[in-house]
Amino acid sequence: MKEYMNRETGEILTESEAIARFNEEYDGNDPTNTITIDDVFAPVVFKYGMRLRGFSIGCQPKRGFLFQAADMTGKYHDIIVYDRTLTEEEIRNYELDFIGPMAVLSWADSNFAEVKK
Repeated sequence: MKEYMNRETGEILTESEAIARFNEEYDGNDPTNTITIDDVFAPVVFKYGMRLRGFSIGCQPKRGFLFQAADMTGKYHDIIVYDRTLTEEEIRNYELDFIGPMAVLSWADSNFAEVKK
């Protein structure tokens, strides 16, 4: 289930809730409206730390995978980011730590913000 953060209030909503709220508050069905849903809501992604091994074929779940990054703290072999929360079974089987959700403020600038749930 994809989640979105209201850029103004920080409120977290499911995808269907975000679409409904946008259509209700910003008249999303009006073709003359210049405000887009991306102007109002930022997608939320989920960050995990790879405790026992680094990023490689078969070492992390495939479904929903977005990208891998180096861990600048040195605590993890790698950081991996998903568009969904992983199941407890996936976290256990791949020996991952859930680090937290992040709102994507801008993909182009790699600009992310921590999400408080």
